[in-house]
Amino acid sequence: MKKLVVWLIALFLPFAGICQPCFPNGITFSSQSQIDNFHTNYPSCTQIEGGVGIHGNSITNLSGLNVLNSIGGALTIILNPALSGLTGLDNLISIGGTLIIEQNPALLNLAGLTNLNSIGEAFIVKQNSALIDLTGLDNLTSISGALTVEKNPELTSLTGLNHLTSFGGGFIYICENQTLTSVAGLNGLTSIDATLYVEKNPALINLTGLNNLVTINGRLSICDNAALTSLTGLENLATIGEDLGIVRNEVLPNLTGLDNVTTIGGYLGIASNNSLYSLTGLKHLISTGSDLQLISNPILTSLTGLSNLVSVGGGLVIRSNTVLTSLTGLNLLTAIGRDLAIETNNALINLGGLNSISSIGWGLYISGNPMLTSLDGLDNVITIGNNLWIGCNIGLTSLSGLDNVTSIGGFLRIENCPALTRLKELENIGPNSISELLIRGNGSLADCAAESICGYLISPAGMIEIHDNLPGCNSQPEVEAACAVISVNDIGKNPAFSIYPNPSSAQITIETSHFLLPGYLCIINLNGQELIRRHITAPQTLIDIPGLSNGIYFVMITNDRTVEVQKFIKQ
Repeated sequence: MKKLVVWLIALFLPFAGICQPCFPNGITFSSQSQIDNFHTNYPSCTQIEGGVGIHGNSITNLSGLNVLNSIGGALTIILNPALSGLTGLDNLISIGGTLIIEQNPALLNLAGLTNLNSIGEAFIVKQNSALIDLTGLDNLTSISGALTVEKNPELTSLTGLNHLTSFGGGFIYICENQTLTSVAGLNGLTSIDATLYVEKNPALINLTGLNNLVTINGRLSICDNAALTSLTGLENLATIGEDLGIVRNEVLPNLTGLDNVTTIGGYLGIASNNSLYSLTGLKHLISTGSDLQLISNPILTSLTGLSNLVSVGGGLVIRSNTVLTSLTGLNLLTAIGRDLAIETNNALINLGGLNSISSIGWGLYISGNPMLTSLDGLDNVITIGNNLWIGCNIGLTSLSGLDNVTSIGGFLRIENCPALTRLKELENIGPNSISELLIRGNGSLADCAAESICGYLISPAGMIEIHDNLPGCNSQPEVEAACAVISVNDIGKNPAFSIYPNPSSAQITIETSHFLLPGYLCIINLNGQELIRRHITAPQTLIDIPGLSNGIYFVMITNDRTVEVQKFIKQ
């Protein structure tokens, strides 16, 4: 009986060894001898439950690990100066965590990972100074985390990733690979759930290899690729869920390749592309969810590539485009969700192209455009949700184009426009919609008595600053005096209110139309001084005038819609 028990133990012991857990807390190899002796020391270990680290100056090959078929945690192959290949990992099928291959200066390719089909988290290939391509990943179909290919100076393509079809999240980061000329190898991807960065690859000439990509749910960033001459490779891309940034690509002439993009969920930023002369390639773009920024593209001549753009969910910023003469190309744009800023465009001569915009969600900022003579093109804008600032436009002679604006929701600032002579075009703005008023540094401006400004001066909601303009508009009292005689030549023609008896010595009655109610009634002398002020809500108001000296006075009634003036005589 005793012999039978011993025999049974001997029989089942090897099978017990096969089933026992293997390194649940992981294992690190720091020498070649550890790798060579692994199968001898752990003959039944084919599946490591934890992570595996391979970091050692003496490690030249991984042949001793050829029994492994899965790693439950991460596999990190880092700082192995003598490692020239990954042969030995040929039977590895899956990695449950992250795969990092970094700073292995003798590694030429990834041959040895031929049977690997899935990576449970991120895949990072970084700073491998001799790595030419990613050959060896022939069966890799799925990465559940981020993909980073960065700072591999001899890498020329992404060949090896050709069978990758599933990318679960994080981002794809292809950056600072000095000799990368192509992203061929990503042909299997039809959608990316996160962000795609293609940045600082100085030899990359196009994006061929992304030809099957239809959707990016995150951002697409194409920046600082000094040799990029075309976006060819993105022809099937239709939707970008977040932002699209095309920045500092020195020789990119146009945006051909984005021809099927219809929606961008975030902002579209096109900036500092020194050879970009056209936006051709965006002809099917209908909307952006956030800002559209066109900044510092020094030879951009027109915006005609945006001819189907209808809506910008954020702000529209057109700034420092040196030779841009016109905004033609934005003709279908009807709404801007935030600011409209047109600034420091040295050759811009008009705002034609903005004719369909009726509302600006936030502020309107037009500054530093020396060739701009008027604001024609904004003729259909009715409401501005925040500030209105016109500044430092040295050729601007007229505010024509703002005639139909009835409301702003912030400050009104007109400054440093030396050729501007009057503000009459602002007269339809409701005075109560102005929060602050600043008129300064306009060397030819003598006429500031627009009804909107006169109404604001009667009942200011905030700061008033008026100076360094011509006499008549060089101080608050001068403008108030001008307002006191506003439209005097029209007094008596179709009056909105009446005064009787007129002349009078003791009391006057003022009868108003409902259009002026509620409002403010002021009696002003010929010097522009306000003598009597009342808030009126009823159509008839009695005013005692025994305290007034004999002479001519003006009655001004204002509300958020209009300013009306009549005169009377005290005798």
